[in-house]
Amino acid sequence: MTTGMETDIINQSDFGLKGRRVMNSGIRKILSDYNSLIKENDSIYRAAAKRYGISEAAFWILYMIRESGEDFTQNRICSEIHIPKQTVNSALYSLIKDGYICLEQMSDRRSKKIILTDKGKALAESTVDTVIEAECEAFAGLEASERKEFIGIFDKYTELFKKNMLKNGDE
Repeated sequence: MTTGMETDIINQSDFGLKGRRVMNSGIRKILSDYNSLIKENDSIYRAAAKRYGISEAAFWILYMIRESGEDFTQNRICSEIHIPKQTVNSALYSLIKDGYICLEQMSDRRSKKIILTDKGKALAESTVDTVIEAECEAFAGLEASERKEFIGIFDKYTELFKKNMLKNGDE
């Protein structure tokens, strides 16, 4: 149990934020709940990759290729799944070595298109396709208005967060 003095100290603390404004406890609690949900979602994907015997980076590479059906380069994958280029490069070369993907020269000699081999398509069908199907079923469990609201609010929060991080020089 905290005393009145301890409560005043806690309320006045910047919690190591060096004078930055600290949000009220209600917002911090909601943010804590949100972060817990994000981490739980991340752990679902991490567990799926582990269950399928592939790295998280390989999982996300296969996921992006299957989910969009578009051509991908290493740079595009890095920018869309927000994984460091070195990690993507290591995963790509592992997938190449194992015969799941091959690289095809594009008209721009500096870029190569990532192509799933037949073996890679079979891997994707038994791994990331099942995850994409589970995601679709989960979203189908929401009303159309809930899906739209969910994406709209999450997008707005992400943009505000990114803006505040840039403002603070922390990105």
